[in-house]
Amino acid sequence: MSTLEDLETQLVSSRKVREFLKNFSETQWARVVKASVIMGIQELERSQQVTKLSAKDLEDLVGKSAHFLTCLKCSQERSLNSDGEGKVCLPASDP
Repeated sequence: MSTLEDLETQLVSSRKVREFLKNFSETQWARVVKASVIMGIQELERSQQVTKLSAKDLEDLVGKSAHFLTCLKCSQERSLNSDGEGKVCLPASDP
């Protein structure tokens, strides 16, 4: 299997990527993935010293970002719940 085929397999194996791609026509997936990757790179360049990041660092950032967004959502839901009960915030899985 070539590197590009392996990359495609890895992307499609991610539940997060599959859910995101459902928002677009399958014929647009290549353009959407390319634009999303470029946008992610630009954001990393803006906020991090990219040359000092390892693949593991990037994976950890994705996990922390997903967890942060989940906690933010839980926090907002708790504030809307009048009885003070809210969801428990669990770490995100499958970035």
